[in-house]
Amino acid sequence: MLLKPDFNIESIYDIDIIELKKMGIKGLFFDLDSTLMKSKSGTFSFRTIQFLNDLKTNFELAIITNNKNINYINKAKSQIDI
Repeated sequence: MLLKPDFNIESIYDIDIIELKKMGIKGLFFDLDSTLMKSKSGTFSFRTIQFLNDLKTNFELAIITNNKNINYINKAKSQIDI
C-alpha cells in the first residue's frame, strides 16, 4: 500500500477543518518530526497539543514517524493521547 498526502500546507494550523468535514474526511495522519514538533526535540508546543486535542473532536488522528528510538517515541506519546 502506498500512502501519499492529499494536501500540503505550510503549517498544521492552516488546516481547514470545516472544508475537511464537508469533504467527508474522517481521519488525519501527521508526521511527527518537523511537522508536529521541532525536529528531534521530542516536545510538542502547547499550541500544537491544544490544536490536536481540538482536532480529535472531529477526526480520528494518527501520528507517524520513521524514528526508531523507543525512548523518543515514548516521550512524545506521554504528552498527548493519540
